[in-house]
Amino acid sequence: MLFITHYKSVDKNLVLVLEVPLLNSIKPLIIVYLIRGFFMDIINSKYFKMNLFQIYLMGSIYIFLGIFHFTHTDFYKPMMPKFLPKHELLIYMSGLLEILLGLGVLFQSTRNSALISIILMLVVFLVVHINMLFPGNQLGIPTWILWLRIPIQFLLMYWTYINIG
Repeated sequence: MLFITHYKSVDKNLVLVLEVPLLNSIKPLIIVYLIRGFFMDIINSKYFKMNLFQIYLMGSIYIFLGIFHFTHTDFYKPMMPKFLPKHELLIYMSGLLEILLGLGVLFQSTRNSALISIILMLVVFLVVHINMLFPGNQLGIPTWILWLRIPIQFLLMYWTYINIG
């Protein structure tokens, strides 16, 4: 007959101490379940799958939007701040960057560098979003939508940040 006498934690391991009362010569049996071994593996695997889903979704979004820069360049031209030179070149460069970073996110070896670079890219893109808040630059877009783009940009940065691993 086995009795569970207590639990204890040793170096991130959950230790379940079992005693066998009928066999006094046997010291307490210690069964070690690694936190990441048994129970937590189940939780971590669900998180990991969700994390991979987020990674592939993010990569796909940036690849799609990057391609959009090449196929719909005229859509982006009015949004470009007047103080920046060579609008068309910048649109193509940002599209290429989005495609490359989207692809970088998909591969384990380049993922963290791509994610950090996406955050930096989003910070740079804030210039465009803030510039559109000024009168004359709003392009007929309601002001509340333009203001909404700013926190969305920070949410995208946060989403990227939490996937750095």
